Order: sequence, then C-alpha cells, then structure tokens
Amino acid sequence: MVDGHLTLAGRRREEAADEIDTSDDEVFQTDLYDWYLQENRSDRLLEVESPFVITYLERRSSDDIAHADLLWKYYLQKERYQDAAMVQLALAKSQFMLSLDQRIDYLGNAKTNASTARPGIARSARMEVLREVSDLLDVANIQSDLLLRLKGETRIAADRRPQVIEELNGPILPLTVLFNTYCEPAFYFDLCILIYEAADHRFASDIKATWQNLLEGVHTQAEASEQGAQPYEMVADTVRTLGNRLGLSETMFPVTDLLPMLKRYAFNFQRKVGPESWVVGIFTDLQVPYETIYAVLEGMFYNDEPPFQGGNRRLIGNDIMYIAKAWFHDSIRGSGRIFGGDDNAMAVSEMLQTVMQSGLDERRLEECQSLRLRIESMLR
Repeated sequence: MVDGHLTLAGRRREEAADEIDTSDDEVFQTDLYDWYLQENRSDRLLEVESPFVITYLERRSSDDIAHADLLWKYYLQKERYQDAAMVQLALAKSQFMLSLDQRIDYLGNAKTNASTARPGIARSARMEVLREVSDLLDVANIQSDLLLRLKGETRIAADRRPQVIEELNGPILPLTVLFNTYCEPAFYFDLCILIYEAADHRFASDIKATWQNLLEGVHTQAEASEQGAQPYEMVADTVRTLGNRLGLSETMFPVTDLLPMLKRYAFNFQRKVGPESWVVGIFTDLQVPYETIYAVLEGMFYNDEPPFQGGNRRLIGNDIMYIAKAWFHDSIRGSGRIFGGDDNAMAVSEMLQTVMQSGLDERRLEECQSLRLRIESMLR
C-alpha cells in the first residue's frame, strides 16, 4: 500500500483471495479452511464470505471445541445472534472438558445474544431460546454455589473431596441430583429453596418447612461461630440475601409465613437482643410493600396465637406502630394520599387505637397517639 492506496501487487493479491474464497469447490474450500487454522489464521477464516464456512465449522464443531467457538464467533460477526446463542447453549450443555465457570460464561453470553432482537427472527422463537438459557443458567449458578460451599466443607472425607469437586466442576447436573445427592443431605436449606424455585416446586408445606430448617440451622451455626456476630444478625443477613435472590417470589418468599416465623424465632431465641423491630426491618430493607407487612402484623395481632398472647401482644403492637409510622412518612413524601387512600388511613387509625390498649409502654403510647392525631387531622 502506498499513500493509502493498494499497489498493483496488493490489489491482485486481494482479487486472488476473493476468487479463492468465493470458489464453489467445497473440497477445495475445506482444505483451504484447514490450512487457515493450521497456520493460526482463524481471523482470516472469519472474514470469508462463503456458505461453506458454516457447513465446515458445523461439521467440525461436534468433535472440537475450537471449531465450535469459531462458529459462534462467525455468527456474531454476521449479526446472527440467535444462531450464536444456540451454539453457546450447546457448548454449555456439551460433554467437552469444560469447567463449570466456562459453562456459565457460555450461558451468560448466550443470554445476551438471545436477548438481542433482529429482523426476521420471530419473538416467540427468541423467547423460547432465552427461556431455556435462563433456566439452565439458574441451575448452573446453584451448582456453582454448591461447589464453592463443598470446597470448604469439613464434613467431607479428605479422600472423597477431589471426587466431589470433579463431579460438580463439569457438566451441569439435573436439579434432582443437586437436591437429593448434595443439598438436602448436607442441610444446605438455602440452596434447597433455590432449587424449589428453579424446579417450580410449589408445595407450600415443603417451602415453609425448609425455611424453618434454614432459620434453625443458621442460628445453630451462629452460636458455634467465632466471628462475633449475633445469631439474629446472621439470620437477618441470610433472609435478606435469599429474598433478593428470589426476587421476593410470593411462592418461595412467602411473607405471610416468614414474618410470623421470624417473630417467633426472635421471641424464643433472641429476646431483648438487637433492635426491637429488626424482624420488620428485614422486610422493609427488601422493599416489601408496607401494606403487605402491615396486613400480616394485623393478622398476627388479632389471631392471638402463641407466644403473642396476653401481654405479649404488645410486641406485635410495637411492630404495627413501627410499620404504620414508616408507611405514613413514606406516603406523605409522595404525591398520593396517606396510606394510599382514605379507607386505608381510617383503618390504620382505628388499628392504632386498638394497639394503644395492648399494654404499650409510656413512650410508645405517646408516639402512637401522636401518629393517630396526625392521621386524623389529614383526613379532615
């Protein structure tokens, strides 16, 4: 090239290359592509404009991961994102010697490519691939968490550990294997709940029992820990982390079960430890709607179930006042009405009147009365 222009020799080389690349002799093209790769010129192969390239790479990719990688790269270069995603999904599911992290990387890239809309690709077809990729990625991430945890598991015999790690650091395993072989026997109840979510297992009794086992297990672990954290702190962190990961799924993160469960835990095992409203704070931190939290607490107050009976009802009353106050201040900051409407506001005011009769201490009694008066004044 001279002064930015191809020389005669350079132009002839390009013309010759184009003539070679556009040849309709498949045998010749196959030999040419083999030569490109032998000479470490995969970049040249990706530049070739010929239908034989895809045929060549598809034929080779079933036995060689390098060809499979070139195939999805070729598709990406041609903006065939759906086809690239399909190749990457196949690689993640393959029996090639790939680590679990490599498979997760393929799935992550496949998800990005499957999410990219292109003319000529039906939305239903794109969503079908995206759903399959996303579902498998959920399973792979659970397996990754399990692998990480088992690497530090002291209950595994030293001679068994390498085998366990090898089993998990390879092909993505079925959820039934992860659950029955590893998670449930090891009492990894948080991973069990994630498996329920991935498997769409919706049996409420199983979910509730597993959450109960999780709280008890974390508490026991915290008591034996030398980290210095209070058990309630570890329990709260576990619930917040899992709630975020579950996306506050109503099925897997049932607030109507979890809030009473945590209140009973706090009463039985962490009484007078930590902030009085730490349980409710978990749910506000997770941005569970105030109305949802309030409704569960209201039900607990009126159900009069143990241990929140008699004088202990005030413990629920304290939380009702706490959430009503937070809800009130949040609603007046917005442009809407307090508590979302007059009916809600009147119901909360009446509830606070009832709570005031549950044995609140003097300070809370004054706070409760003050809040009621503010609500009443805004309703006039």
